[in-house]
Amino acid sequence: MEFWFLVIDIVVIYQGYPHVRIFFKRLGLRSKVKKKCREKGYPVQGTHRFWFLGGRFGKKCDFYIETPEALFAVKLFNIVRYRRILYFTDDNKFFIRKFIRHMSWSGPRMAGLQETIDSEDMSLLEYDFESMRKPAAENKPLRKVLLINPLPMSVCMKPKREEEYVIYPGEMISGMEFMNLSGFLIML
Repeated sequence: MEFWFLVIDIVVIYQGYPHVRIFFKRLGLRSKVKKKCREKGYPVQGTHRFWFLGGRFGKKCDFYIETPEALFAVKLFNIVRYRRILYFTDDNKFFIRKFIRHMSWSGPRMAGLQETIDSEDMSLLEYDFESMRKPAAENKPLRKVLLINPLPMSVCMKPKREEEYVIYPGEMISGMEFMNLSGFLIML
């Protein structure tokens, strides 16, 4: 009986760790963004109570930052496990590539093999960046930011008839500016 409790504990820890990791990464995001905005004197406006826990499934952006030059509307996006590659396609879709390792015995030797498995294409939602915009910021240009936190192993673009390539912070994805946390804080 104790053996099964141990097995269940191991499974719960293995399955729950990525979500705990996301929670603490997002707490770090919240404190870093608030600290940077406090230093610069920029107001931060969340669109919901726990704006720092936003994910890719909500329709509204998660928070706004108003600077003298522009209004940043930020949508948070996350990948649960680190050892994944996030691919965006040019038709407003994305998919996640994961890696599977297994051992193979071929004769007297044992060899480690790695395979890749792509998820099904998922639609990138049409996010609403305008809904909570203050009337005082109407004359400022709106910069739509897709902030990926925590980051996967790599973020790539895979156009239809072209080779895939790695994208870096500042590049455009479906009308949104891709950012990671450090690049976003430097940009502010």
